[in-house]
Amino acid sequence: MSAELSAWDRVRIARGTVRPTSLDFISAIFNKFMELHGDRVCRDDGAERS
Repeated sequence: MSAELSAWDRVRIARGTVRPTSLDFISAIFNKFMELHGDRVCRDDGAERS
């Protein structure tokens, strides 16, 4: 079946909105999840922004 799909079709499938996200997998694996980020002074820093 994959031989029948064009490269653009494969891109569209990979970007589909019904595909599971990382948060879907995290919620299936863990009971509690706390995202850790920031500068330890109660807010995000700009280090990861470009």
